[in-house]
Amino acid sequence: FQGSNNIMIGVSVVAMILVGYLLTYTKGIEAFSLSLLFAGIIGNGIDRVARGAVVDYVRIGWWPVFNLADVLIVAIL
Repeated sequence: FQGSNNIMIGVSVVAMILVGYLLTYTKGIEAFSLSLLFAGIIGNGIDRVARGAVVDYVRIGWWPVFNLADVLIVAIL
């Protein structure tokens, strides 16, 4: 999504609002999963606002480069 930073920031804000709303109505493992998703959205959102792009910094051999926020987002799947 290079060149669409403002759109992605908007999508992140909408996602944070939606997930934050859902968090108020969940508990247990669902709340934990949504919390991981929320943290990942915030982490990538901070990168987009502060740096203009999401910075990937974890490199494990043949696996694609990623960051901790990506792990948090994917962990709920």
